[in-house]
Parts: sequence; C-alpha cells; structure tokens
Amino acid sequence: MMAIYRGINLTKVIIKFVVLILIFIPNISNSKEQTFDSWDFSGVLYNKAIHKDNNNLKLFLQEDSNSTSVYNAQLRLMANYHHPSDIFKATMHLRNDATFASNDFQKPEELKKYRYFDMTNIGYHNDKYFATSVDRLNFTYSHDFFDVIVGRQAITYGKAFFWNLLDVFEPYDPATVIRDYKTGIDAVKVEIPLGSFSGLDLVYSPTKKYGSVQEDQSSLLAHYYTNLKGWDVAFQTGKVYAGYQNGVGITGDYKGIEIRGEANYFNSNNLLDIDDYSSFVLGAGYRFENSLHFQAEYHYNDAGTKHSSQRNKINDISVENGVTTNISRDIFAFSASYEFLPILIGRLSLLGSCNDGSFQIQPDFNYSISDNIDLTFIANLNRGDKPTKDINGNYTINSEFGRLPDVYTLELKWYF
Repeated sequence: MMAIYRGINLTKVIIKFVVLILIFIPNISNSKEQTFDSWDFSGVLYNKAIHKDNNNLKLFLQEDSNSTSVYNAQLRLMANYHHPSDIFKATMHLRNDATFASNDFQKPEELKKYRYFDMTNIGYHNDKYFATSVDRLNFTYSHDFFDVIVGRQAITYGKAFFWNLLDVFEPYDPATVIRDYKTGIDAVKVEIPLGSFSGLDLVYSPTKKYGSVQEDQSSLLAHYYTNLKGWDVAFQTGKVYAGYQNGVGITGDYKGIEIRGEANYFNSNNLLDIDDYSSFVLGAGYRFENSLHFQAEYHYNDAGTKHSSQRNKINDISVENGVTTNISRDIFAFSASYEFLPILIGRLSLLGSCNDGSFQIQPDFNYSISDNIDLTFIANLNRGDKPTKDINGNYTINSEFGRLPDVYTLELKWYF
C-alpha cells in the first residue's frame, strides 16, 4: 500500500484564530476601567492499547489477520480566551493522533457530515496512521437576551443513558464507555434563555461536499427545553441529515427512581434508500446508598429490522450513514456499576437484541491513579451468529452483535 497524505496548512488556521480575537476585542470593549484579558491553556494525553479478536470475521471485516493489536497516542491541546466584559469568548482544540497496528488495518473513518471546513492533516501507510486536526474552533458573542456561537463546536441533546434519539449531531454509540469528549461539528448556534429552566436553541450546521453546501445533508434545527413540575422536557424539530426530525424527551425522578424517555419521527428526504420511521427509548435507573447503580433501557428502533433479509441493507445504509446505531428493531441494555473504592469504579453492561438473540457483555474498570491521571480497562465481548459469505463473495449478516469483533482496550489518560 502506497503512502497517502492529505492536508491543509494548520499554521494558517491558528494564526487566523489569534488575529480574529485581536481584531474583535477592541470592538466589544465597553468598559472604561482597565481590564485584563483571560487566557487558559490545558491538554489531555491519551495512550490507548487495543487488541481486536476478529473471531473468524476475517472475510466480513476484510482484515489481513484474525487479530489486530493497535497502539494509539492522542494529544489534545486546548486554548480558551475569555474577555473580562463577558461579551466575547473563543475556544480552540488541536487534536494530534498517532496510530500503529500489528498488521494493515482500515484507517479511521473521517467525519462525513456537518462539516463545512476541512481542518485535518492526514498521513497513513500500511500499519501507520497520523492525523492532526482542529476539533474545536468557535467564537461566542453574549448579549443580554441571547448567545451566538459560531464555528466548530460540540452540540449534544438528549437525556437517555444508552440511546439518545434527540442527539442528531454525531451521537455516541450505545456501547461507548468513555464519553468525556465529543467530535465537533461546524455550526451556528443561537441560545435564547426563556427562564430559569427554559430556553430555545436554534442550530444551523452545513455539510460541504464537492465544493458547495449540500442542503439535503445539512441541518436547521430548533430545540426547546423547559421544566414542568420537576421534570425536564424537551421538544425538537427541523431538518437533519437525510431528512426531517420531530422529537420529544423527558427525564425526572419518581421516589428515587430515575425515569427517562425519548421519541422521534423521521421523514426521509430520499437522499438515502430508507423509509420514514418512528422510534422511542424508555429507561430507568436507581442508585443505592452503597453506591451500587443500576441502569436499564429498551429501544424500539424502527430504523432497524427484525427480518434477517433486511440486515445487510440496514447495516450498509442506515448504520453506515449514522441514521441509526443498530440494525435490530428491538434492543435492550442493562448496566450495574459499583464504587469499590473512591478511586476505583467497576461496571458490567449487557446489550442484547430481542430479534436475533445476540448480545454484548462489557465489563469496564476505571482507576484514578491521581487527580489528573486515570487508567481504564474495557472489554467488548460479542456473541451471536457470525456473518457468512457465499461462493460469489457476497456476505450475509446473521445477527446484531455476531458481526462485531471482541475488543479489549487499556487506556491511560493524563490531564495537564
């Protein structure tokens, strides 16, 4: 495999970031008193060792080996500017990745939607992958009645534990354990507070491909949230990738039991070969005084299927394009976590398909070595019918979790 490199001049991006701040500051300064601008710098270094056991999925995953060991080092450098007048803020996060594998592997997928600017340098060759990207670059203007955030930012909606139907902007996979950092999208977001616990968000996020904005892949969304008698309620409507969404979410507490629910209706714009669908999530949680914490959710995934003949299509279109995270129509999740020590927390999760009987068991442990160093171990153990391949080279997915390899991850994280 020949070496490939694609990139932009990140130095120019950083210079423009600083210049914009210097230009904008004099125009927003409305105080006659001498004030001092505030900068803060921080970072996170991730060291991750991954072993992937493909469990005879070699043909389906197109891997060169039935097992792959990967080492990934990721450095995130973060700069934040805050003007003392509280009118203006700016944020920039620079992400650097270096990945080495025991054999050739598929390079990480690049974000395909909700990005207008290309701010990534990439180089890879066989078993090596390097990338430098700007994952946050945004400016906030605050007014008495609204805030405007422009640029690359993380936007998260939804209150469910495993599946967040209202989170349309690069949602986490339900099996994701570490959720401390979310991928940024390019957007203009207007936040309008309407009370102590109520507000309205307006979001426009363009997807640029082939040199122009693709409106059928972009988003124009309104998200309203409030509190009714102690229950947090949210309503969401607008245009999203490949269609239109209307959704509602609610979360609260009843006699110590956490109650969560989300539902959405998706109307396809025919960008993808998918039908309209309605889905919902119902969940509950309870925490005992001894720190034992249970979570459970059921997801009716109308974007998925209970029919074996449809699994390939759902995987190749809906899952691949982020319309849904799972191919099954009926799926559940359960977790139990316990604080063995103030610095050691363990959790055992189970995700299962009600349609094909496959499941995933996921034990994980987090150990706080110090105030700024964490060590995490995660295992994803998948059981179910494996994919098969016919004499013509066509594969057939036979279960939700049987198509996935077992993965073991050890991660050391250092904040500074």
